[in-house]
Amino acid sequence: MYEAEFPSLRSRHYLDWAAVGVPPLRAIGAIRSLLDVYESSPEEASSMGSQAELKAAARGQLAPLVGCSPDNLVFTGTSTTSAVQEAVDSIPMSKGDNVVIFDMDFPLVHAEAYRLRLRGVEVRVVRNREGDYDFDQLYDMVDRRTRAVIVSSVMWVNGLRIDVEEVAKVAHEAEAYLVVDAIQQAGAIRPRGLERADFVAFGTQKWLLAPFGLGGMCVSRRSVEELQPARPGYSNAPIQDWDAYWLDPNKAPFYVEPYRRDSALKFEYGGSLSSLSLRGRRPPPR
Repeated sequence: MYEAEFPSLRSRHYLDWAAVGVPPLRAIGAIRSLLDVYESSPEEASSMGSQAELKAAARGQLAPLVGCSPDNLVFTGTSTTSAVQEAVDSIPMSKGDNVVIFDMDFPLVHAEAYRLRLRGVEVRVVRNREGDYDFDQLYDMVDRRTRAVIVSSVMWVNGLRIDVEEVAKVAHEAEAYLVVDAIQQAGAIRPRGLERADFVAFGTQKWLLAPFGLGGMCVSRRSVEELQPARPGYSNAPIQDWDAYWLDPNKAPFYVEPYRRDSALKFEYGGSLSSLSLRGRRPPPR
């Protein structure tokens, strides 16, 4: 099966999966099939009904790989970055609050910390000791003014696997939110402890074996109940009565409710799916 799915690996050893994975033939075939539909019937490919079917299938396949139920999985744009930013922007933070990050984490986390610092949020950095972390230091840093702990479940510098369950315990004791970047785990390592996080962000281009182009995240029930999305998109409107809007602009769905208040889908501002590997499909004929 592996040889048939990855013909390019017959003549070479590929070790850079942590940067970008090699899509199997079934992933490439799924994208080509979708492009064929766009060519022959673009209105079908872009219809809300077709997109809803694609998203439902994708949620069912991805949810077990990132440690949440399909109902709590949303698509947030084109990469892990968009998912992490959506999570961070959904957490209220102001001058005097603080956020905790880890020194060996991916530059995205440090970029988000810099953005928060410009708003007056204090950034506290957990320092590694010979490539590992002493969680007593995390306990010392997190307090009642901590609004979020942001961390990757696998460190990009050295592959260190973070004890997400322990980090969640520390964060939640202080009523802070835990944002986890799980792109180096999703599809490669069993999602142990990720269900304890408030947001679990991922992208598809590494161990999920699809090309660049899709980001998503799991959203906890707590986050659904307590937080509001930073940018509600049209696809998560609670009323999808577009015909009524055409007849009367005063009946636009967002005039009634800005998003689905009781569903994780309120964080889903993205539009269509265009580059997802649907694992259940058979590889195209060769």
